[in-house]
Order: sequence, then C-alpha cells, then structure tokens
Amino acid sequence: MRTLYLIRHGKPEFPDERKYCIGRTDLPLSEEGRTQIQALGETFAGRRIEKIYTSPLKRCRESAAILQEVIDRSIPIEVVDGLAEIDMGEWDGHSFDEIREQFPAEHVARGAGREFCRLCRARQDNLE
Repeated sequence: MRTLYLIRHGKPEFPDERKYCIGRTDLPLSEEGRTQIQALGETFAGRRIEKIYTSPLKRCRESAAILQEVIDRSIPIEVVDGLAEIDMGEWDGHSFDEIREQFPAEHVARGAGREFCRLCRARQDNLE
C-alpha cells in the first residue's frame, strides 16, 4: 500500500505585511517559508519517499527542491501543471484590502456559493 503526503508550500514572499490573494501569482518562498519547509523535510527523515510532485509555481518548486535536499537528493521531482493554484482572475495578486475596496459586492458574495467546492472536485477529477 502506498502513502500519499499532501504538503502545502511554505510562506511566500509577499510585497508587504498585508494578506494577498495570490492564486497563480508566481511568488518565491520567503525566508520563513524556506525555514518551514526545511523543518517539515526533517520530519520525513527515514521515510521512503518515491517521488515529489509539485505545481509549476516558484514557491512550490522551491518547496519541492528543499524537501528533496533534506530527505534524499535522489528523489525525482515531477512538475505537474494540474497542481497549479486556482486562477483567481481579477483578484489575483491584489491584497484583500484592495479586493474589498475594488470589488465590494463580489467580496461579500464570495462565500455565498459553492464554486470553490466545484473547482476542487474538478481538480481532483483531473488528477485521477
């Protein structure tokens, strides 16, 4: 039986201290994010990891490379386009303050539907 570990990338390097909707905005890892992934990799010491799959985004590829370095340099890394973040459209790359200001009605309505769940199911179907 195989075990699948789902790991999120470390903290990205944001332009400032505000919270951002980054989706496909291609940010590298911050120093804190690199430290987070280094520590995570150490928890996998001694476990058999056959392959690391990653999104093509910088923060994800960096996270994968750090894990590979910490766990075992011989582990292959495969970039999978289908693992890329959801495209957040006009919101992508903007702070949530900016989104609330520029798209007030849409920001309020964002949780009213189940669009996010539908997108997650679609992504899962594409990976099977």
